Amino acid sequence: MIYDFELNQFPVITDFYSVTRNTVWQIAETKNLLIFIKDGKCTIKCDGASHTLQKGDVFFIPQNHSYTRIPIDNTLCSMTYIHFLISSELHSSNITDLSNTLSEIKARLDNEILSGESSLSYPKTIYLQNKNTLSNSEKLFSLMNDIKLFSIKRQLMCNLQSSIILSDILARLSQNTIDTILTDNALKNSAVIPANLKMAISYIVKHYSEKISLQDISDYCHVSKQQLIRYFKSTFNTTPLNYIIEYKLSKAKELLFYSPQTSIKEIAAELGFDNQHYFTRIFTKFNNETPSHYRDRTVNYNNTEK
Repeated sequence: MIYDFELNQFPVITDFYSVTRNTVWQIAETKNLLIFIKDGKCTIKCDGASHTLQKGDVFFIPQNHSYTRIPIDNTLCSMTYIHFLISSELHSSNITDLSNTLSEIKARLDNEILSGESSLSYPKTIYLQNKNTLSNSEKLFSLMNDIKLFSIKRQLMCNLQSSIILSDILARLSQNTIDTILTDNALKNSAVIPANLKMAISYIVKHYSEKISLQDISDYCHVSKQQLIRYFKSTFNTTPLNYIIEYKLSKAKELLFYSPQTSIKEIAAELGFDNQHYFTRIFTKFNNETPSHYRDRTVNYNNTEK
């Protein structure tokens, strides 16, 4: 199930705490809830489905929904809970319909960016699936620690600062949900793609912020490196390593446009490149312009240069 709501106002954190448990727990939540798995593993049943969670996973439970947390092999599970309220109405979405809608929105925004239109209208909708597995969970836990510090300080602006950080977390989870839906939709619409190649693409999408080797993908898909090369060549007319680079660069373009305050060095590091100079060289090679020029052209709509 996918849930969505408009983020027109900052969310309000009503409770924030951490627990370590290996017991069964069942409750009907009166607030929206995010559960961050800090260590260990457990199973959560919600919305008629069962989800296995481990370190780094995030689970969303909407307001007025029941859930059951069950230990696995009686092992301890350390979790951080954030209870929060939102000002807008929460809706549930059909994944098939939502994937088509998101594909249309993304295509429209991409065309606007390429055409240099200045009247871009970006949706403020947050999309959350129950279970989220992020490629960079360390950043999320860092944001949670910031909320914890603000909750301890109890200074005048602490509630506002915590709400801003939670908005960042929700936006990151929403982007992960959107990426998952669009990727799954693209793969489902590509019936000719071999199953092992779909696994390879899925691995790249989930680990694009890391350094990915051909051996990593080969081990994950249980096929030889030579077979993987043949799959990519016959289906996409490119090599696996080029596919990885092009996917990383597509994410780089998103960061350059949507996060103009993030430095080129930070973007390079977030995408798993060795250093800023190597990232700039690769970006320029594939796009015929530097990352800085791309950001200036797209963010400032500088289309005077022919």
